[in-house]
Amino acid sequence: MTITDKQHHYAEQVLKALRKKGLRCEADLRNEKIGFKIREQTLARIPFLLIVGDAEENAARVTVRDRTGRCMGTLLLNEAADAIKICCQPPEVHLD
Repeated sequence: MTITDKQHHYAEQVLKALRKKGLRCEADLRNEKIGFKIREQTLARIPFLLIVGDAEENAARVTVRDRTGRCMGTLLLNEAADAIKICCQPPEVHLD
């Protein structure tokens, strides 16, 4: 999701990169306040929110939040994708 309209192009690049890594994702490019978008997506129980603003675009990073609202930090795109994949893995089951 973007903070302003200026990041739409970068958000679309992030979306394509995440899809190439096998993650199911959507971009929220609406012209709404960021707080409203975050609240709306949190209530919809979206597992992870990737937020891009000017700072993230300039550093080629994304800010990641989980469904509980915990900020996982500002990560490189590859790091964010890997962290999401790890969190989404099913638990191992050992039947001995």
